[in-house]
Amino acid sequence: MKVSVIGYGTRGDVQPAMVLADALRNRGHAVRVLAGTDLARMLARAGLAHQPFPFDWKAVFNDPEGRAMLARGDTATFLKWLNRVQAACASALNRTIVDGCAGADLIVADTLMLNHALAVATAKDIPMLPVSMYSLPPSSVYPSPFITTKNLGPLNR
Repeated sequence: MKVSVIGYGTRGDVQPAMVLADALRNRGHAVRVLAGTDLARMLARAGLAHQPFPFDWKAVFNDPEGRAMLARGDTATFLKWLNRVQAACASALNRTIVDGCAGADLIVADTLMLNHALAVATAKDIPMLPVSMYSLPPSSVYPSPFITTKNLGPLNR
């Protein structure tokens, strides 16, 4: 089976996708991982085929403007800024996903790429498996990263 695994985001987002991709490959599947250009060496060292997204997440997160927002804990403003950064390469991102899923028998996508993956899967009639590689909903231990980076104690939920 040919599987395209979409690992969108930074190293912490993509490494769980790599573990899944490696397990699939070890079971005899042909696997391709879609991930940022900054992760090419890591994927190559793991022996995984890579379809690079048109940007370098490490460079994005090292941008002084974005770092200042994160340091302040200004998650809402940071996410708006990040959306503008991503919008600048949206067409290339979409093309990468279409190309990276061409010929796949299955698309595996994490939370950040579900809508993109579902659009391609529907258009190309390819089954899609949504996965959550990390805790996204708030819990009693962690707040939702989309609300704040600060521990809210019992209010995390």
